[in-house]
Amino acid sequence: MTAADLTTMLVESKSVDRLSRRIDQLARFVLVIMDELGYVPLDRAGADLLFTFITRVYERRSLIVTTNLVFGRWAEVFQDATAAAAVIDRVAHHATILKTEGRSYRLRAAEEAGATTAAIR
Repeated sequence: MTAADLTTMLVESKSVDRLSRRIDQLARFVLVIMDELGYVPLDRAGADLLFTFITRVYERRSLIVTTNLVFGRWAEVFQDATAAAAVIDRVAHHATILKTEGRSYRLRAAEEAGATTAAIR
């Protein structure tokens, strides 16, 4: 699920006093995939809940995080450099980091289909 969807789920669970239960449910998965971290800005409360979730699953479950942001920009996502550093520490601790570079596959496919770059952007 996307980081934004996960954050929304956590915020909604907290609003009905079921945050711990929701995190426990999610932590039952052997693998958690958090897609698009940083694509949608998080408010401070959402960022704090995402931090809480990552901290709870750290070293208990496998976690895949996809993002277009280098670690140095994660403070923008978590609204706090200290929280970002703590998350990076946990995510990177046992990680295999795959860095990709190059043109977007979607952008390339759109261009090959005849769309102009100006129309795509």
